[in-house]
Amino acid sequence: MAEGAETESFCDENVGEQSSVGEQVETELQKASERTEGEEEGPGPSSQVYTATSLSLKPDMESHLLTQPLTLNWAFGINKSLPVFSLSDEDRLAILYACSHVAVIYEHTSTSQHLLQGHCNPVSCLCVSEDRRWIVTADKGRESLVIIWDSYTGIPVRTMFDCHPEGGVAAVALSMDSKYLATVGAGTVQRVCVWDWTNETDGPECQVDISPKLGCQKHILFNPTDSHQLLSNSSSHVLFYSWDKETMRYEAPEISKTFRTPVGHFSQSIFHIGGMQAFSCTLAGNMVVLDVLRSGAGQPRAVKPTKLIPLQRDGITVMTMSDRCIVTGDVNGHIKFYDENFKIISCLADFNLDPITSISTSKEFPTSSGVAYTEDCVLNTAPFVSR
Repeated sequence: MAEGAETESFCDENVGEQSSVGEQVETELQKASERTEGEEEGPGPSSQVYTATSLSLKPDMESHLLTQPLTLNWAFGINKSLPVFSLSDEDRLAILYACSHVAVIYEHTSTSQHLLQGHCNPVSCLCVSEDRRWIVTADKGRESLVIIWDSYTGIPVRTMFDCHPEGGVAAVALSMDSKYLATVGAGTVQRVCVWDWTNETDGPECQVDISPKLGCQKHILFNPTDSHQLLSNSSSHVLFYSWDKETMRYEAPEISKTFRTPVGHFSQSIFHIGGMQAFSCTLAGNMVVLDVLRSGAGQPRAVKPTKLIPLQRDGITVMTMSDRCIVTGDVNGHIKFYDENFKIISCLADFNLDPITSISTSKEFPTSSGVAYTEDCVLNTAPFVSR
């Protein structure tokens, strides 16, 4: 589907029934007042967010409040330049994607959409927490916003205004424990900020400006074992960040000068699940291995490129970690699973797909089919699951 596809709105069928509008407005305002009073009590038994589960998000079948001429009921299209995330677990089959100014939670079981509305500009980036509970959306342009949503209810729990007034937000990421939020500005001189979004503080914990010579940083993520380390990349450079209190530093290893053969343009970078290595894939089919070196107390860790692996002939467009497996997608629409030694485990190549732009796996193993196996028929080996 085309990038930046338009959204479409439909009015309620009973708009012309003017006789009941006053009664409906009065009833809805009373309900809204009751909800507001309950939410102001904070986290507790009366809070919808506090008591929510993954089954709490229900299709909105009730008629909308008739105080505006148009109501958005369904969003058509998808922004293919942004990733799609799986929100599926044992209780629901759902995905998250962006469509123009809204983010969409699509429930496969009920074939329904829940629209996350609030941005006055098209959504430019989004991410989800490791447990799929929290969603972050951001946009570029004037009066840009960063909104953190509860995926179980669709309620916005924090709105951050003008985090990057120089042009909006280009990339976002949440730490493994969901405590910290990283944002990358979209200005000419990009600014990387780390926020403690769970506290009502106005400013970031720390920030640093990136030299324009290092290219446009379009992807960022936290180290899964240390929230004080981050990784980002442009098409030409991979940056490693470390921060403490109000200080943030970054390092740009000279990868192209380390190896004699051409590396190619970087497409995505990730940390190894242990946090002591990082991997960067390129559109030339190469994989760069970077070691995170230990250092003395109070000093930032250094990063050193150690290996260049010609992983495949086709360009690698996206990469992620799943169940200690390295998962890649390429320009031919193939998805490949590698072990930690980059030995291929499985390849999904018979689906006739377009170039892969994002890969996301569910947070839990699928439930068993209920078939009982005797103990002597079960092999003791690590499970491999293609979600």
